Amino acid sequence: MDIQETEDAYRLEYSLQLLSITCISNTIDNNSLTVPYIPGREIRRILEKRFGEKLENGSGGDCVKCSYAYCDIGGRRGVPMPASYSVTKTDKKQLRDKLSNGRRPDDYAQLKNISGSFVRDIDEENIRSMSVSTCRGNLSYPNDRGDNAPEKRLYVGLNLEQSFRGFIEGNRKQIMKIYRSIAADGNVRIGGHSEIGFGNAYISVDRVSIKQTEPEYATEITVLAVSPLVLKNDRGLYSDNTEYLVKELERQLNCPGSLELVKCYKSYVPLIEKNDKWNEVNPVMYGSASGSIFRIRRKDGEKFDFSKISSTFIGSDVADGRGEIMTHPAVDIYYRTIAKEEQGTDGIRKRRCDDPKPGIHLVRHLQQEHIYETANLMGRVDAEEFFNNNYRNLAKLLKDMYGNNWNNEDVMKYYMNGITEAVKCMNVEDNGEH
Repeated sequence: MDIQETEDAYRLEYSLQLLSITCISNTIDNNSLTVPYIPGREIRRILEKRFGEKLENGSGGDCVKCSYAYCDIGGRRGVPMPASYSVTKTDKKQLRDKLSNGRRPDDYAQLKNISGSFVRDIDEENIRSMSVSTCRGNLSYPNDRGDNAPEKRLYVGLNLEQSFRGFIEGNRKQIMKIYRSIAADGNVRIGGHSEIGFGNAYISVDRVSIKQTEPEYATEITVLAVSPLVLKNDRGLYSDNTEYLVKELERQLNCPGSLELVKCYKSYVPLIEKNDKWNEVNPVMYGSASGSIFRIRRKDGEKFDFSKISSTFIGSDVADGRGEIMTHPAVDIYYRTIAKEEQGTDGIRKRRCDDPKPGIHLVRHLQQEHIYETANLMGRVDAEEFFNNNYRNLAKLLKDMYGNNWNNEDVMKYYMNGITEAVKCMNVEDNGEH
């Protein structure tokens, strides 16, 4: 890969393929209900574990920023559904953008808010949308009473065979170090319950480029919060007041006091921060959630160059992907249509022929290998524990992880091979003692 030596910021774009069910809990309640994306903190944790050191944090030029990874829509990274989007109750394909002008005076259609989906091309008339596929199940844990009855907990996880896209920003040295690590080994573990096979994934590099911008001019712009905005007021306290968003944009564009908010649609998200000094959790504050969207213009009505904020991070906690914004010239397309990305009959979206490596065949091959390795290991354990009939537990585990996508006869064969191998080892050890 030919990259020139410069001091510019570099961006590594990647794809992440789920090879098994993945459960990424919310940092607020830390339960087993997954979020429909891959937070930047998960990617950052993987890299820090590989390198054995902390990546550059903060918001300076040496900060490594790991974006949120959102679902792959047609080979491109989706973004959260803007909060200004609604659909008509009579026709779910008819979308209305309340941030835009142009509503007809005789339009009395009843609207319904939509959330939890991801879109691409938000400045187009025809919007493509997709929802992330999830699954439910129960996990068994030893209970606090100490008896043999396990405690069951419900989990909701991301289905396997789904693809997500994100990016990492840093200087040349940092990005090339990350690139070489991913190119050498793309197998990663993300989320919780990894000890029972959850969270297997494959990450691959799509592109490494120098982050460059060309001048873009507009009289009004729309600013979309691609990830939660963590802004602070003049006293250093968390604030969800849009006044501080406008001030931050003015600071980024070096035009103090020249911008104003036209209108906005936003929702709120609780933010949590660990107090390292006292090892306690600080009081929960609120920020602007992903999908919040703002329409902003210059007070004098003149055009201005917004290229510096077309795709960037603002505010706090940018190292973990928070504060990502995407900016476009404001367009007045109130009446739009929305089409949902086609999904497969099993609830997993149909794949495109140009999807990134490793591809569906490699995914299934790796999944099958993991099933057989698990069966062989459980057979060995069963033999060493004097045949406690772990096959029943194995069958339940595989069903929780992979549904019915495994062959009982093949799994039984590998299970019995594991028992045979373990018995041979025990016989060799016994003969050695005599």
